[in-house]
Amino acid sequence: MPGVGHKLRERLTVKPYRYQVRGVRFFQSRNGRGILADDMGLGKTLQALGWLAINPKARPVLIVCPSVMKIAWYREALSRAKLRSTTLESRKPQASMLKKTNIWIINYDILHNWLAKLKKRKIKVMILDECHRISNMNTLRTQACQTLGRNIPHIIAMSGTPIKNRPIDFFPVLQLIDPDEFGSLWEYAFRYCKPKRAYRGRGWDFSGAANLKELHKRVAPYMLRRTKRQVLKELPALTTTVLPVSITNRTEYQRAEEDFLSWLRAKSGTRAAKRALGAVGLVRLSALEQLAADGKMKFVVEWIENRWAEGEGKLVLFAVHKRIINYLMRHFPDAVKVDGSTTPKRRQEAVDRFQTNPSCRLFIGNLRAAGEGITLHAASTVCFVEIGKTPAEHDQAAARVLRIGQKAKRVQAYYIVAANTVEEKFMKGLAAKRKVVRQVIDGKSSKRQPIRQLVLQNLLSGEK
Repeated sequence: MPGVGHKLRERLTVKPYRYQVRGVRFFQSRNGRGILADDMGLGKTLQALGWLAINPKARPVLIVCPSVMKIAWYREALSRAKLRSTTLESRKPQASMLKKTNIWIINYDILHNWLAKLKKRKIKVMILDECHRISNMNTLRTQACQTLGRNIPHIIAMSGTPIKNRPIDFFPVLQLIDPDEFGSLWEYAFRYCKPKRAYRGRGWDFSGAANLKELHKRVAPYMLRRTKRQVLKELPALTTTVLPVSITNRTEYQRAEEDFLSWLRAKSGTRAAKRALGAVGLVRLSALEQLAADGKMKFVVEWIENRWAEGEGKLVLFAVHKRIINYLMRHFPDAVKVDGSTTPKRRQEAVDRFQTNPSCRLFIGNLRAAGEGITLHAASTVCFVEIGKTPAEHDQAAARVLRIGQKAKRVQAYYIVAANTVEEKFMKGLAAKRKVVRQVIDGKSSKRQPIRQLVLQNLLSGEK
């Protein structure tokens, strides 16, 4: 009887790495039901396609992924596993689209629109790519996945960062994989999420973390996790450097921060101020972030030009706000960009141009819109010119460069941080989130914690 490795070599058009064969074996041993949490860039897509290729009777198949990754899934399925598929695009379901093939690719955002027709198709396999997208039980995408998943025998969930921030984020995926073991949200939350009463006693706050070693042991049988360092010794190490810079608009920024703090404290004291960060507060905070970013743009432009003057090749930049991306595009018109307004087709064209055209030396991406599902290993340097809100955003984005095929001896990630601003508070706060995530996923906390998020208390207490 041929083994998994032999079958994969017969069915795939590329030779899988040994760890990828072990990944397919893992899903075979679990009857196609588990979580693949390999580091970004280790070929999770190929492993999922490999399992499909050696299990041709497991049809129909539904692949759920972010919209910008549907093209990549379609191409990889055909070119690497010789599997024909159909991409579902419209919010208005068309039954004829489901008759073309028995492998369908759909994005999370429209899944609920297709729910009724998909339920009739008796799906046997559901693949959830970037499964951290269903971390919130109250969203339509999560509810749609939960509804479909109840009757699907094989579910493969994939993400290099399956927990975005805290243990509660992991529950929807765990419940899908094994509803018997993780059937009760309340039991899970009260055991692992350090519950406390919400503001004015309105429900519960499950944003905490507890009993993480126990949770890791409980999750481990369902999850396969390998890091780049473990399986790809030939890949270069990722070196992280934080560059604190003085902002050019210090007076304007200081005035805005003082106004923000005064507004917070006006909510009847520190405790009330902490709870006041609602819609208005978020707008004010975003304005502070943008002022901090504005104040360092001159340095960012000079830094890019200096890197090129020193012989650097291609560079990948990530930002948060559209006006910062547009500012950089005005200074570097030959760059390519991917933000929230970029269509999947334009996105792929931008990636292809950056990867193949020697004269295109700069890729500018929105941290969320361009931080997943693309390969940018033509560059060996990535720079964050603004700070995101979760460790996962930064890890995913840096992994666009540190991927299979990276030829550089060293990959560098730079964080250009506006000194003595809210950005430093962001950098200080994410350590706790990163530690929690690593404890659950890897079973141990990480000593390297280069990325941190805002801790509002620091602002209120005047910490510098």
